[in-house]
Amino acid sequence: MKAQQEYESLTERIEAQKEKKMNRFIAALAAVIQESDEEPAKDTSSEEDDEDIVLISLFSLRIKTECELIREGYRDLVEQVKEDIEELVSHVQSFEYESTISEMVRSDAYDLLKSICLEEDREMIQQNYNWNLPWKAAVGIPQEMFFLFMSTAAYMQNIRKNGEAVKVLEVLCTYSRKRANTNHKEVIVRAISQMGGDGPEAVCKIEQQLFTDDISLYAGDFYWFYGNSLQNLGRAEDAMHAFEQCFQIRKNSLGEENYYTELAKRGRAICEFSCSRGRKGREELLHFVDRIESGDFEEQENPEQLQIF
Repeated sequence: MKAQQEYESLTERIEAQKEKKMNRFIAALAAVIQESDEEPAKDTSSEEDDEDIVLISLFSLRIKTECELIREGYRDLVEQVKEDIEELVSHVQSFEYESTISEMVRSDAYDLLKSICLEEDREMIQQNYNWNLPWKAAVGIPQEMFFLFMSTAAYMQNIRKNGEAVKVLEVLCTYSRKRANTNHKEVIVRAISQMGGDGPEAVCKIEQQLFTDDISLYAGDFYWFYGNSLQNLGRAEDAMHAFEQCFQIRKNSLGEENYYTELAKRGRAICEFSCSRGRKGREELLHFVDRIESGDFEEQENPEQLQIF
């Protein structure tokens, strides 16, 4: 019953999004017809990207639900799975600005579906579309695939599908590691920065060794997010050690008075305060509050820095 309700809810969302897209197309067509003496039409490419991601996300979730319903006996949905996979691949093609449904488009769409659907549904997904993918192992993570996964996860978070979003990001990290991606550390840090809550803990636990001897700011950010996830899990002592590593890296790279260094010190102090039941960490916390109130950090906040709040 729950799967049926989910299917109906996703169908309503898909139909509403299709109608929205059609209305935008009609409005754009009307603007072209009347363009004579009017201002040039604004660039709507970002809106189109957003529409594609919405439909990619919704179709992926509906395919997952359809597979569950088929396993429960709703065999009439097999044809719908085929149609939805075709729609999904088409929107991936549009999002990645490919002129044809290339091997990369099919591969990225298939990898995304695998990250969302259950393992027992993979055979059904394979049988209901001509993926025509090479058997050789993929190498690296193309930029298009990275943004496809990150954007899909972001939309799923927006519609409160946090579990599915975290899974998409976790699988992206797994693909990056197994495919010997040259920018693996960046993928890890970007993905865990988007997970929020205690989501990054599983990925951080796997990838911790990768950052053991690293003193780059990527490593500092890695330990920051690891500390936050451990703290959210109630593991204050482990979190304190992660924040300490973050603090040391940022102190060496940015200086001890830097805002982001002070944030790491504050994180460590909060955990220390908790572990000691208020006997330690108080002075550092008061020092941070004093610096905030005096406006010491106003010119140090960097809009290009990862979102670490």
